[in-house]
Amino acid sequence: MIAIVNNAVIINSSTSRRANVISNRTGCDAMGIIKAQLIDVLKAKLQNGVAHYLFLKKDGTLREAWGTTANNLFYIFVRLP
Repeated sequence: MIAIVNNAVIINSSTSRRANVISNRTGCDAMGIIKAQLIDVLKAKLQNGVAHYLFLKKDGTLREAWGTTANNLFYIFVRLP
């Protein structure tokens, strides 16, 4: 989770760990922080409603997806044509 307090960005321990892993894999500290924050934003959107997102598959192609983790929307979302 990301919070802004007195113009400073505060991240929790899981976001920090995720940023460290991404930084190590990409070799770029800024990329690790940015991607970890984007993951937090996506998780919040998935919890609060239906999110539209794209992701890069291992074979290099982009995949478009819609999803939610909100229980009250899940069954409605799954049954849409």
